[in-house]
Amino acid sequence: MPSYKGLDFEEKVQVFINGALQRPGANAGTNNDVYPTAVAGDQAKGIFYSEFVLRYRGGVNPDVVQMIVYGTPTP
Repeated sequence: MPSYKGLDFEEKVQVFINGALQRPGANAGTNNDVYPTAVAGDQAKGIFYSEFVLRYRGGVNPDVVQMIVYGTPTP
């Protein structure tokens, strides 16, 4: 996933799971679909959290996850 470090996750990041746009939240307390990690190093790796379990590559019918980031992340 692309880096979103230093960007507003709610405004500058779109996450699609199996083609469906997810509702971003500022943190886990917002109770939306996806939200950022609080660790800047993980944000640089594109790591995010989801309100539901994602099926990973290698399993049966894995989820297709796409992330679009608008703007330039900080190094």
